Amino acid sequence: MLEQLKSLPEDALRKAIQKRLKVYENAERMLDSFNDLMHNTVLASSDEEMFDDLEEVLAADQEATAAGRNVIDVSGGGEFERGGFADHVITLPKFNAPDRDKLITNHGYLKKAREYQEELDYMITRLKDSTDRDDKALLKTLTQHRKLMTEKKNKAQDTLSSLAERHVPRELARAADVMEDHVITLMGTSDNLGAQWFITQDADNLDFCFYMHVPIKDHSESHLDVYLVLTGRVVEGPKGYLMRVFLTSMNQMKLPGQFDVGSRISFTSQQTMNNAMKREVSRLLAKQGLVSALGKNKLNTTTRQLRDAGITKLPNVIDLRVQNDAIYLLLSNVADRDIERQTVPELILLLKNTLHKQKKDAVFMRNLSTTRSGKKMMKIISVNEV
Repeated sequence: MLEQLKSLPEDALRKAIQKRLKVYENAERMLDSFNDLMHNTVLASSDEEMFDDLEEVLAADQEATAAGRNVIDVSGGGEFERGGFADHVITLPKFNAPDRDKLITNHGYLKKAREYQEELDYMITRLKDSTDRDDKALLKTLTQHRKLMTEKKNKAQDTLSSLAERHVPRELARAADVMEDHVITLMGTSDNLGAQWFITQDADNLDFCFYMHVPIKDHSESHLDVYLVLTGRVVEGPKGYLMRVFLTSMNQMKLPGQFDVGSRISFTSQQTMNNAMKREVSRLLAKQGLVSALGKNKLNTTTRQLRDAGITKLPNVIDLRVQNDAIYLLLSNVADRDIERQTVPELILLLKNTLHKQKKDAVFMRNLSTTRSGKKMMKIISVNEV
């Protein structure tokens, strides 16, 4: 519809706007219905059920204490009856699923609301400079609809967040807590970090998404907004619910269903899932340019030592320099894929043999760029492996 509106001349646009006002009023009523319906769904999971869960946890804890164990075994198998980890899939025998049809219907409402917001933004822009009195009155009406639509949509999204927190599988909630703690450790602070749950349902999958907003500085000291998203994808199998876990990052906030869920996390237990997720979080943040918070290591080497080690004799390497605990390589002006294929494997091997004797639990992060003068450069740092 937005594209059709953009093609209309002024007179036809005004007529179209008058017809669309009724659509926006209906959308606002649908969002009210969404809020009421989903709010009741949130409250439907009773306190009695939560106390049953609590009693189960306490009973298992007492049993573990009596047996001389310090913690409940969450590695899978018979001892962990509430769920198991096998083949990178978590079984969820006691998963309390929200109403599927309600979720699908009301996500449709939200999608429409976002489309209507875009229409309203465009029409407000078209009319805002008009001096016509009727246009000014129409602009006022559109602005009111835009404000109301935004308020109701945000309220609906908050309701979905509450619903997600109520129904999220505990295994995923544990992983989200670990992820949040890990990001705080990497950043050295919890300031300016944001976290929120969302939930979405389509014909096949129910996705629980844990978002973390991480504002960082990249390699060039520019400010960058990064959103890490941990997704638990729940599907109904022949014997109950199963969940797979994914992790991705993006630079613009997108709601569930609007982005690729990213890399699948491999695991055989809660602990291996947590560790794999932490490694992937570090990798994603390093890829986005986060350096200092990843435990940048001091390079106990010099430019001469690396030249003597043979790095300048590698394919496509013209020269190098060590400065500020980073290695800078001047490279031939060839395609990036040629550098990755011809240069990087031997380069990393040489660096590991030369530098990792100093610190074995470290990995090398590299950033390939082209300078203003057109020269190809690679910056390499050593960071702590998670």
